[in-house]
Amino acid sequence: MSATKLDPRVKRTRKLLWDAILDLIIEADRAGHDLEAITIQDIADRAEVNRVTFYLHYKTKSELLGDAIESRLSELTTAFETSPSPINLLESAKGYQLLFDHIAQYAALYKVLLGERGTGYVSNRIIDYMTDYASRQINLPAEISGFVSSTLLVRASASSVVSIVTWWLREGMPYSPEQMAAFCFQFCCHGFTSFLSPGASSPTA
Repeated sequence: MSATKLDPRVKRTRKLLWDAILDLIIEADRAGHDLEAITIQDIADRAEVNRVTFYLHYKTKSELLGDAIESRLSELTTAFETSPSPINLLESAKGYQLLFDHIAQYAALYKVLLGERGTGYVSNRIIDYMTDYASRQINLPAEISGFVSSTLLVRASASSVVSIVTWWLREGMPYSPEQMAAFCFQFCCHGFTSFLSPGASSPTA
């Protein structure tokens, strides 16, 4: 998405198109279809614009979908950046809480985008964002234990979180966002064995 400041009318039209394709993706999935079943005309009709207007803004459905997904992910970025108190992923579950609250808000959409009909784009974007954010914030040394890069360590943790999110959605969100945030915090910061220690308590946010 271009960083150039857009005319308000352009922004409104694009938002209509973003909302249209994201809504149609959810409906298509419920009907057992994927993105290919959605036509440009379907999108234009849902957004209440004509095909000419669509092509004034986008060349393809894929281009539109990329921007639409980024518009949702930008809400997560904003939540991190505007938090009233600093978020340290090594000290509390707050950052994970923001992630799971965001996922829960758009659960129907993310269930599709992170599911079997997804393209992998969303999972990679979330992993990239979490890796970049954590790398800048935690300020780890370039190498850990003499051979493991900090980037590898952080990316492995971020990948685990996305895998956990995917499982959570697929299983119908059996645990609350607070419980999932607490679990991810304990898992990423204290490891698998922290759940097996004698007397280990249930994680809390």
